[in-house]
Amino acid sequence: MRTRFFHPYPKYLQLRDLIRHRIVRELDVGDSLPPEPSLAAEFRVSRETVRAALRGLEAEGLLLRRPRLGTVIAALPHQSRERERLTGLVEDYTTLGLDTNTTVLRQSVNVPPKDVATELDIDSEAAVLCVERVRKLDGEPLAYHEAFIPYPLAKKIQDRDLSNLAIFHELERVGESLIEEWHRIDATVADTLFAKLLRIAFGAPLLVITRRLRARDGVRVLFRTHFRADRYYYTIALAPMALTRPIAGRQKRRTGVRTTHVVSGTEDVREAKHG
Repeated sequence: MRTRFFHPYPKYLQLRDLIRHRIVRELDVGDSLPPEPSLAAEFRVSRETVRAALRGLEAEGLLLRRPRLGTVIAALPHQSRERERLTGLVEDYTTLGLDTNTTVLRQSVNVPPKDVATELDIDSEAAVLCVERVRKLDGEPLAYHEAFIPYPLAKKIQDRDLSNLAIFHELERVGESLIEEWHRIDATVADTLFAKLLRIAFGAPLLVITRRLRARDGVRVLFRTHFRADRYYYTIALAPMALTRPIAGRQKRRTGVRTTHVVSGTEDVREAKHG
């Protein structure tokens, strides 16, 4: 018997988003959408799924469905939210004067989750300062942050109020110079907990960024953030790279990779040379 897997993001919601993107990119007010049978065939879904997607867009005021005349575009999706999406390092938001505030959900010493212990290369029973926070931008949830800081590094900031402080910067203030080892970017969808914390629909897309940093004594710190995909995106700009073959007796041409973080018009460009 074939196992059926539950997808937390229903098809009609996926289709609704696809049609909304098509309206933004290809259509204008007064243009007509293809009929329901055509949409069902194009996206390989049932007509009921198409109807459910169109009902949602109609409720948003984007579509006007008229009997015998079909479905026309009544308005374009509001674009300011797309333009207001942030990108860049969380630590930069306060520095740049953005109206953010953070609610600490938990700040206590605990045994880390097994996957975190593995990432930090520590014993599964080691003491770790776990900090969970929800960051808001202009009063609306932007991200859910987790920080895992092993002892004895953690005791330097354990008693501080981290409501509106960047943990990275606080560690630097107490003399800990952190070196970033890697970034990992994943995609997931909101379960019931994230839907509640971030005020989004169950099954809405999330961007997960995990960062591991290392202190001078070798102790590692892990930061993991779940961002609302409608409020945040990740940008990487690559510098031109030489594709020429190395010539005998000469060094290979140096190439660079440049990562650009942009937050409200401010760029933080970091270039790594490889030779």
